[in-house]
Amino acid sequence: MVMNTEDGFVCGWPWASLKRAGKTDTEVLTLTSPAFIVWHVSAISPNTGFDLPAREIPIFLINITILGLLWGIMRMGSGSVLSRQ
Repeated sequence: MVMNTEDGFVCGWPWASLKRAGKTDTEVLTLTSPAFIVWHVSAISPNTGFDLPAREIPIFLINITILGLLWGIMRMGSGSVLSRQ
């Protein structure tokens, strides 16, 4: 089984904690997707070596938003962040 830190900190324990708190799947997705985006903002912060041109930052953020939603939906459907390989 495979899981990275991003999965654990964004879709793992927060998802399970929010579900235990009685949140619906939609509410959990709405709360964890922004966390996924914030997690990735550090990649475009100064001095990371990623160094995106300023004009590409909005595209990067849109892509991260879409990926966060898609992976959250996959998490919702599978019930886990663990994958078998």
